[in-house]
Amino acid sequence: MKKIFSTLFLLIFFCVSAFTQEIKNTSNQTDEWVRLSFDNGEFSFEMPSNFFYFYDKDGFRLTHSSGFSSQAYQYEQMRMFNASAEKTVMRVEIYEVDSPKKYVNELIEDQKPRNSEISETSESMAGFKVEQLEQQKVEDFRNKKDVEISHITKFITTKKYLYVLTAANRGAKTEAFKRFFSSVSLNSAQTNSANSAKIVDISSLTPITIEQMGEVIEPNKDNKPSAVPNKPIEKIENPILFLSKPKASYTEAARKAGDKGIIRLRLKFSENGGISKIGVLSSLPNGLLRNAVFSALRIKFIPQEKDNELVSNTNVVEYSFDIY
Repeated sequence: MKKIFSTLFLLIFFCVSAFTQEIKNTSNQTDEWVRLSFDNGEFSFEMPSNFFYFYDKDGFRLTHSSGFSSQAYQYEQMRMFNASAEKTVMRVEIYEVDSPKKYVNELIEDQKPRNSEISETSESMAGFKVEQLEQQKVEDFRNKKDVEISHITKFITTKKYLYVLTAANRGAKTEAFKRFFSSVSLNSAQTNSANSAKIVDISSLTPITIEQMGEVIEPNKDNKPSAVPNKPIEKIENPILFLSKPKASYTEAARKAGDKGIIRLRLKFSENGGISKIGVLSSLPNGLLRNAVFSALRIKFIPQEKDNELVSNTNVVEYSFDIY
């Protein structure tokens, strides 16, 4: 039992006070904004001070398969910021990669909303190319209807880094949505906002790590999915809206071993638009659990609403692995 338990939870076993550490980086006052500065000020943006900062040195790998060959893209030094204001969720992802211009296309395909109409455009910012995905409608599976939304994701490539910026909310773009994107700067001597937000150097922050997000769930000895109790379906006027769900890639070790099956994760979808807790209900070996976890972290969604406020809720998400 101990061997199985430690293997399954090597990445996300430790049940520690993630929220205690989160307090160091956040504030309950969502009307207060800060300017977060990165790479000696060459990149900065404004975000509500209730942000959640996640960091992982190794990041994740995307594998693109074509015929009998495959190519792996490693997105290292993964930094992710999530925050919310005016019922708008904002996210910034930062990756250090070998060739940002080469890697950006794989990430765009990975993060495209599935089964939704999107528009793709390109623009220039401070001499750098910016790719943009925009989505104006998403299906509400719970209430079986389409919902008008505002959702934009921008991909910015520089010499060393790949930046991904996302904002989303129900209905028309809010002032928070507009402020977030207008504040983005790629020039340390100039910012794109008239607001006098406090400047915070990202290097001075203490991030949340993957171990701190783990939710301890005793796995079954036979690794079968844990039973989820049947509960009456609660009527929710504005349930969580899923915008995109990145796929989880196979690992070479898993392919060689012939591993296949389903990984089931219990995720806490927080009101700031990020995943704050992860529990494993069923797992697979040879790096597939890690790939599933990092795909889950990058799910884009608009949180559930209750009493006219964004709230967190818990859902089970599955990742299927099948060799073909």
